[in-house]
Amino acid sequence: MGLSVLKIISFLNIALFLALMLFSRFDKNRLYIQFVLLSFPFLAINLTPVSDGFVVASYLFIFLFYRNKKTQFTNGKLYTTVVLLLIAMIITGIFVCDLGPGFETYKEFIAVIPVFIFTKVLIEECIHDPDFFYEIIRYMKIIVLFSFVFLFLQLVIGVQFSLAGSIRPNVIINGAFRYTSFLSDPQHYAQYLGVLGLICLIRKDNPTIKEKVFDLTLVGLCLVGIMCSGGRGGLLGLALGMFVVLLFSKTSLKINMIIGVVILYFIIMAFQDSFSMFKRSTDVNDTYEFRYSIWLEAYKMFEDSPLFGIGIGNYPRHVMLHNPNQFWLADNEWQPFDVPESGFLKILSELGATGFILIFFLILFPVIQSAFLFLKTKDFTLLYLVAAILSWLVSFNGTYSFFDSRIKLMIATIVCLMIVYIHFVKTSDENDDEEEELESETQQPLPHVG
Repeated sequence: MGLSVLKIISFLNIALFLALMLFSRFDKNRLYIQFVLLSFPFLAINLTPVSDGFVVASYLFIFLFYRNKKTQFTNGKLYTTVVLLLIAMIITGIFVCDLGPGFETYKEFIAVIPVFIFTKVLIEECIHDPDFFYEIIRYMKIIVLFSFVFLFLQLVIGVQFSLAGSIRPNVIINGAFRYTSFLSDPQHYAQYLGVLGLICLIRKDNPTIKEKVFDLTLVGLCLVGIMCSGGRGGLLGLALGMFVVLLFSKTSLKINMIIGVVILYFIIMAFQDSFSMFKRSTDVNDTYEFRYSIWLEAYKMFEDSPLFGIGIGNYPRHVMLHNPNQFWLADNEWQPFDVPESGFLKILSELGATGFILIFFLILFPVIQSAFLFLKTKDFTLLYLVAAILSWLVSFNGTYSFFDSRIKLMIATIVCLMIVYIHFVKTSDENDDEEEELESETQQPLPHVG
């Protein structure tokens, strides 16, 4: 799709958002969450030089339409404190780093705040109405299904049918096409499917056979989509997540899952010539040596600025000045690398140890809580959420995907769902304890009188 068409799509998307906000009688906070999740594929199209659709919609919402709903949830004050510290740290890092602020710095910082706007409203809505939790899951499944429709159109029309402004160099390798669906990078799409393939397993209690078949079909399609994208990190992440789920599953589910994997394996092998995963002929050793050299240089950036890093969004500027080997040819122009082939090192080099610790505290603290709660309650919803984040962590190591606001949204949504579900479980346990205490008190014999 041409750039002008993409701009029109983005403007129409925001126009629809404003129309819903202005004329709909539904709750504006919930409508914002629903709009973001259901218009997910179109949110990353740039509306202005410094902001995409998600950023514009979020700022419009928070200044014009947001209504505060006073809610309290488990560790809420702790998360709020960490978020405020993270924002303060990013601002400090921008001005104390050697390079100082630049265009990409402002652009990246402007994109940070909307993520926290979204997470705040999402948590409030789920606490206010617990059934909204499963509605969010349903929206995520709908968009996964849409990604397969978009992927099918790409297979028919070609990789030029895309919501990205241009085709990235890693889309066509050695004559093989690596499909992106509505995302801009095949590795991002593989990461997206690796995570959502596990979220698709979440459902309400007592699902129908039809719901089970639908969810498992989505999981199988996620695997096929990853094969089409050629993303090894996404495949490895999905495999790890599934292994964790199977490790704690009942024997019957293990058998069914293994049978499904075997069937999919034979189907994939029968049509392997159609999958780009099997057409990537890059030597693994050469790829690793190249990446390792870049990792060392990124770690050196961190060592030089260990506390606050080189500043958010400053990686390309730093490379232009100090790392002349980190360039690639795009549209007959040499462009500096904007990521050191690792999501963890990107964050560590730009935000330093302070930012790195704060960001991964927000992600890993609820993961650890969920893991312990699962061992106590055997509630598989917790396990699926944990497995999804583990899948992302594996693929994020080789692919910094937060350039795309949709990937940030996906991870932020899953973390919020985890925080909310932890609150539900703990609140339920506390209510059960109170009821038991009340029952024990009422069952005690009456004191003897006279």
